[in-house]
Amino acid sequence: MSAMPSLSCWMAIAAFAGTPILEAQSSYDPPVTITPRRVIMPRTARLPVAISKASARISIEGHQAQTELTLTVRNAGTSNTEAELILPVPEGVIVKGFSYGNGQGKYAASLLPAHEARRLYDTIVARALDPALLEFAGFDAIRTSVFPVPARSEVTLTVVYDQVVAPENGRFDYVLPRSEALEKNTEWQIRAEIAPPCTNIYSPTHGMDTETLQNGTAVLTLPAASNHNPGAFRLSWQGAAPAPGIPQTAVYACPDAANPNNGYFMAMIGGDSIAPDAKAATIPREITLVIDRSGSMRGDKLSKVKESVKQIVSGLQEGETFNLMTYNEGVDLFSAAPVLKTPEQVRRAFEWIDGITARGGTNIHEALKQALAQPSRNGTVPLVIFLTDGMPTIGATSEQSILQLASAHNPGKRRIFTVGAGEDVNAPLLRNMAETSRAVPTYILPKEDVELKMATLFRRLRGPVLAHVELTLAGDVARTGDLAPAAIGDIYSGLPALVTGTYRGTASFTILVKATRPDGVRIEIPVTVDPGRISTQRDDFVGRLWASRKIGRLQAALMDMGATMQDIAALQRNPKTKELIEEIIRLSVEFGIMSDFTSFFADDGSRALLPAGTPLRLSDPRLRSAAWDGFAVQERSGMGSVSKQSNIAYMNEQRIQNKRNIRNTEDGSAHDTDAVAQLAQNAYFKQGGIWVENSVVQQSPDQNMSPRYDRVVQIGTPEYMKVADRLISENRQALLALDGSVNLRLGDEFILLQNTITP
Repeated sequence: MSAMPSLSCWMAIAAFAGTPILEAQSSYDPPVTITPRRVIMPRTARLPVAISKASARISIEGHQAQTELTLTVRNAGTSNTEAELILPVPEGVIVKGFSYGNGQGKYAASLLPAHEARRLYDTIVARALDPALLEFAGFDAIRTSVFPVPARSEVTLTVVYDQVVAPENGRFDYVLPRSEALEKNTEWQIRAEIAPPCTNIYSPTHGMDTETLQNGTAVLTLPAASNHNPGAFRLSWQGAAPAPGIPQTAVYACPDAANPNNGYFMAMIGGDSIAPDAKAATIPREITLVIDRSGSMRGDKLSKVKESVKQIVSGLQEGETFNLMTYNEGVDLFSAAPVLKTPEQVRRAFEWIDGITARGGTNIHEALKQALAQPSRNGTVPLVIFLTDGMPTIGATSEQSILQLASAHNPGKRRIFTVGAGEDVNAPLLRNMAETSRAVPTYILPKEDVELKMATLFRRLRGPVLAHVELTLAGDVARTGDLAPAAIGDIYSGLPALVTGTYRGTASFTILVKATRPDGVRIEIPVTVDPGRISTQRDDFVGRLWASRKIGRLQAALMDMGATMQDIAALQRNPKTKELIEEIIRLSVEFGIMSDFTSFFADDGSRALLPAGTPLRLSDPRLRSAAWDGFAVQERSGMGSVSKQSNIAYMNEQRIQNKRNIRNTEDGSAHDTDAVAQLAQNAYFKQGGIWVENSVVQQSPDQNMSPRYDRVVQIGTPEYMKVADRLISENRQALLALDGSVNLRLGDEFILLQNTITP
């Protein structure tokens, strides 16, 4: 029998478009079945039919949502073909239309309720031997009439459906079903419009670009960087206008997989305007830009930085203040204190910026000292944007002295947003300078656009709506813990704060948020978390966001230890070091999160350290040694250090799922892995071609990641369908999207579930 043709375009678009199913046939051959990731070919048929493009347009107004999916179906073969589309959709949708090509011809689409859709899936699974369809058990489905696909041509299908989105716990949720299959997708497009009122708009699954139209409509589009994320597209928002002076909050929670009485929560504290007067909607900023002008900044780098500084000064709002400083071995000031933005001050600032030249060394300590010592204006949010392209070489150069200055000699409580340009910076120092002051670092790699990265940072800092935010626990403080982050600085317009943590028990508890409003009034916002009422497996992303932030903090602690410990062997023997490493590995296994310390999960070369055929045991000291060497805690500069600190900074404030485990590698490029899968509340690791569930690893006394099982269950057998039914009842059916065999725990039994697809 001939090999099955590759259909990567179909795999990508199928995962986007709710995993539509095309069943196609020619005039001369038996039917071809196109399933979520595979073409099951009859012995005589060769019909390369696939969905090559897809886009979604979502319009939401009040409780009504309309979804318009446009799919391009391509037949690259030489025979005319007929096909039908089966599209999993949320329960209760109403089909509004189905059009083919230019709309001519009579073609229809009908809705199959969930139980009918399940029977259809079972039929296709039994005939095609592809279990992936069962990951959509519980969804309704739209099924179209048969339509032609001419040879060597493309046809366009458009499916439109409406649905009611009802608020739950004060929050609306929209879901577009998509496959969890990890195969890389081709690019796809999505645009969502939400009519006002809408606040706290958030997608936990995909990073979205957001803009607000003059009529208050929020428009969200998917940037290219998020096009390849697998899994459902989710969008949440609150539909009530905030009361004047009171920020809106939202809470998500999910139970722990091992103990449902405990779990994880995420509190969202609104980043939308809380003032009725637009002029008083945000707190004025006081921005001090501190620019490195040492000799290494010569040329195009300095030119782009100067242009970026001009754009930031121009972008300040009426009533905001600014100052400029440059430094090499000394420090030069534009003004002794921040000045109010006026046309005259902007003109003077531009002339001063044009006169900046690069020469000399890098005195970071003195520049930071003068930036923090400035008198600050009452009623503003004081910010420092501190840029450097090198290590400190003049004055006090130790990390400890600079960090002591940032933490203990900052009377104005200025937020220090550090910017490292290039790979020669002390990357851990810049991260710590920022985090000490409740800010974040930015790293600009050699091939990245300086102006774009600076503009992105400035957009993040637009319009502070709450300042000097503090978190405290009310009542029984033992009910929650491990808050990440443990502290928040300020909350900016359009960027709500996300606080994650753990809870114990199902009774409600309260987090108190204290903050200063734009009118200067100090307010207290109670955020009630009621796990017994809101905790759901549907929000399993909450646990992973918490775990990612926790791993980021643990890795940062390891790097910080490397700043002072000269004896690396002594550092490795340190009991605290061992404790940090064990916790990183435990969380990585539990949640399927790769870190710079657990990169061996991806089979990325560390296996070469072990003899051929040696089982991968997480307790193996050779792996620990290799991971330790790769993590390089004493490394302070260079591309490897910048990459590690970029990864840590991202994890410390991670806002969306990272199912592909994308991270920066030693050469500064972003890599993902197809050897780790995050599905529902479990993680899966590909070992020797078999997916091993984290529950199997956790039950192994020596943390053995090799497969082990009591029995084999083969697709196409009654036992397989029984296992599938149980997985569906436990909300674990997503693992059926994994290609090949899966070693999992089911009750007290370990099973090898063979998802092998036989043509």
